[in-house]
Amino acid sequence: MKSQLSLIFLALLTLSACTVYRNIPIEVLRPKEFNINGMDKASMVYRNFKYDNDTVSDYYRYKSVMKKEQTSIHTDSLIAITALNKLSEVLIDQNVISQSYILQYNALPRVTGEKLVPLPGEVIRNIGSSTETGKVIVLETLSALYSRYTADTEAGESADVIMAGIWAIYNGHTGILEKNQAMIDTLFWNRRNEAGERIVIPPRVTALELATEVFAENFARKFSDNWETVQRVIIVPPVQEFNLAAAYAGENEWENALAIWEKFSQEKYGRLSVCARFNIALAYEMLNDLDQAVEWITHAGKLALIYRNKKEIDLVKQYQRILIDRQTEIRRLMDNPD
Repeated sequence: MKSQLSLIFLALLTLSACTVYRNIPIEVLRPKEFNINGMDKASMVYRNFKYDNDTVSDYYRYKSVMKKEQTSIHTDSLIAITALNKLSEVLIDQNVISQSYILQYNALPRVTGEKLVPLPGEVIRNIGSSTETGKVIVLETLSALYSRYTADTEAGESADVIMAGIWAIYNGHTGILEKNQAMIDTLFWNRRNEAGERIVIPPRVTALELATEVFAENFARKFSDNWETVQRVIIVPPVQEFNLAAAYAGENEWENALAIWEKFSQEKYGRLSVCARFNIALAYEMLNDLDQAVEWITHAGKLALIYRNKKEIDLVKQYQRILIDRQTEIRRLMDNPD
């Protein structure tokens, strides 16, 4: 008993020093959210809907002041058609669909309102039958704001485009809304790139086109499985063994790191065991064993509640949600490989 109390006291004393939380990049598979048969043809149309409070179409922001654009270019139609063309291009290149039919910008009349409701089934069925397509992809609404900042601002000379829109997928045969997706994207430009080289910040129309293409590409990614780089956290208390394990993790030697953390996962190490169990869950995720990862983060959570450290409790809860979501996604992907 005396030996165990000494270990717990040592763990608490150690953790009173500076614990480090390091970011670790990891590649994770994001299963597709929307499923379309690769042999399907799709029609695409801009709904031409605007919310009553959407009044930025003809404006841009310069040094925090809203100004009206003095141009004959109808930017609303420009970005809408750009979005549909880019979406069509990417979906065909990725073999998500075999062919697409893009309707004219004004195929549907301009409508404004406070609430967006699904298009009438008859409208969708007419589009589906006239184009002989099983899916009708609708860009329900799209809005963009270009902002330009001068060199006297904190960020220096720069620009950005904020885009917000809603996509919808309808069944071309039944007219039923199957999926919808609200999205917000921001594209930035600085006077210098990451290498320190000077670049030309694009004018408003060019920036809007570039941002729209990115907006459409991000939506297209939801039709295919994708690998993404995300950040995970590794807990490193000021203990020599934990520093060594973190070094192993940094070199992707997860088995070696795991052996060290497993030693400290016993309850007799007190709060150190919370850190160890958290890191063990990370190691198993890196080793593609999500079941073990979920089991260990659950063990970490039970012990974290005993020691009532808010930072650790929040980290464990957040990571537990991430792991369970990943576990669910992988199982869904295995159950529905197509």
